Amino acid sequence: MSLEVPVNRIAATRTDPLPVQRDGISNGSTADARVVCLHNEGTTWLNMTDAQRDQQIRQQLVRLKSRYVEQFKNIHALTTTYKWFSCMRTEGKNPEHTSLDKGWRYEFRNEFTKNCWRLILNLKMGHIDKKAIYMSNVVALQFEQAFNSNNWLLTLPQTIVQFRITNKKTNDVMLAHQANYQSQAFKNAFLHTTVNGKSTVRVTEDLGMTIDQLTVIFQDRPIVKTPHPVTAYTLDYAPFSVIFHVRPDPEIYG
Repeated sequence: MSLEVPVNRIAATRTDPLPVQRDGISNGSTADARVVCLHNEGTTWLNMTDAQRDQQIRQQLVRLKSRYVEQFKNIHALTTTYKWFSCMRTEGKNPEHTSLDKGWRYEFRNEFTKNCWRLILNLKMGHIDKKAIYMSNVVALQFEQAFNSNNWLLTLPQTIVQFRITNKKTNDVMLAHQANYQSQAFKNAFLHTTVNGKSTVRVTEDLGMTIDQLTVIFQDRPIVKTPHPVTAYTLDYAPFSVIFHVRPDPEIYG
């Protein structure tokens, strides 16, 4: 069973008008520019637009879960999601088989902050039905649980990072375009032909984001091209990361 993170206790998730509080006393009027966010430590004021965006994202998650009913059922039935240091981890394996030729294993490890998501490790291995669980659905669930566990209003990131890429076919594309990572040819190849690119595109589509541009990171710095010819051997100790610069889709969020 999947670990259920406690429901966010933020008052802004209510749909009815909220009373304005001052000095802990409600005066019975409604807040027009801000809402009350109740925490253990007291009362915090937040912009109404933050609460409205939280509600929009939660509605998008409801639509997503209704579109992928079976996949979300499988996530809950076959895996466990929990917080591990700063990351969310979703894991599961077939207890009847230790070998992956007969058994299966899922492992998804990602990090979520208000401005940036890092996609660190996302694996489906062994004798599995690839359509039973989608990585993008797992990321959406982890995002929701991470923010709920911190009592944060849901917000969309400014960047999503494919962190320290190890997939061989993706790295082949990175190496083939190392002379110019700002070209449209690289963007098209990365987004539409690589596992890392296509999976991130699905994450953005599921949560209602658009991708503005990509930034390639090599040896901990952004680059337009590699500073010297890079080979597959180099990537064993200095892998690429790719930053997706994203924003809310105006057709969904206005």
